[in-house]
Amino acid sequence: MHIMWINTVNATLLLRWRYDAVYIFNMMTIVIMTLLCCSLVPCNSAASMVTSEMAVVTATTTRNSHNISSGARVTTHQQVAVNSSSSFTSSPPSPPPPPPPPTFAMDRFMISFWVDPIVPVARFDAEYARVASANFTVLLGGFGANTPATVAAQIASARRHNLAALPSACGGGACSNLTGAWGFQIKDEPNVRDFAALAPAVAAARARGQVAFVNLLPNYATPGELGASTYGEYVDAFMDTVRPNMLCVDHYPDFDPVVVRPNKTKAGYIDNLLVLRAAAQRAGGLPVFNFFNTMPYNVPSQFDISEAEMRWQAYTSLATGVKGVLYFCYWTPPGADL
Repeated sequence: MHIMWINTVNATLLLRWRYDAVYIFNMMTIVIMTLLCCSLVPCNSAASMVTSEMAVVTATTTRNSHNISSGARVTTHQQVAVNSSSSFTSSPPSPPPPPPPPTFAMDRFMISFWVDPIVPVARFDAEYARVASANFTVLLGGFGANTPATVAAQIASARRHNLAALPSACGGGACSNLTGAWGFQIKDEPNVRDFAALAPAVAAARARGQVAFVNLLPNYATPGELGASTYGEYVDAFMDTVRPNMLCVDHYPDFDPVVVRPNKTKAGYIDNLLVLRAAAQRAGGLPVFNFFNTMPYNVPSQFDISEAEMRWQAYTSLATGVKGVLYFCYWTPPGADL
């Protein structure tokens, strides 16, 4: 029976060789496969194994001869059909990308400030009650508590007044294992040289589902302060090295005619927020926060901020999509320059 079947194949080849060279190759392959199968199993069984292959190739080639006669171009994948019995398989699919890093639960709009009340632990409750009554939602620490004992007391008192606590991580991260905090303040205004050292602390907070609070320099910082040639390079290096789960910047624009630094203006304020917004969106939609100015500081910034200017800063931040605004300052910070 297999000899009769091979004769039929040869006759078909003689009729169709001028239409499809690929068909000849495929049919010869089927013949060889049949002969090999016959040497292992009865010919009737071998013939039945390739019947489906023959039917697929013959049907496909019939369509191809019609396409060729009408001048249509025939591609290889139209000429050859291979069913599930074929030993040829496609390349395995690429593995899926890793899931985004765990982030914290953004359960409130952040309204906070720089410099938490610098008072004894016994006065935490009274001061934090005042903070909450002013409609702040997050207590950013770093000044009033900076040891494991005082930070634990700060977290507990903040929670009693429905304030999310972002206390200091303390020296060497000694406080970062304390529970109950929204996250921890890790670094203020880092240079590019600091980024590699920040990455482990940020990764640990991210894995715990906490805010890894790092506040970046503004776009009016000098290249020396940034550790980068441009502000864009500074932000990109932070994103690539630190892999944050939030972004924050302090930008204090001058509303008076004196321009102390390029970008220390209202236009520079907007540009700064838009740079962070773009970086946050590229990273999957990270929340962006920002500090704005409420007071004169340093020389020559001796101009007080009006209520209208504070409103402009806050509403401009909201217009760019920030998830939190922070006042500079709430409590008078230590230092002769303020």
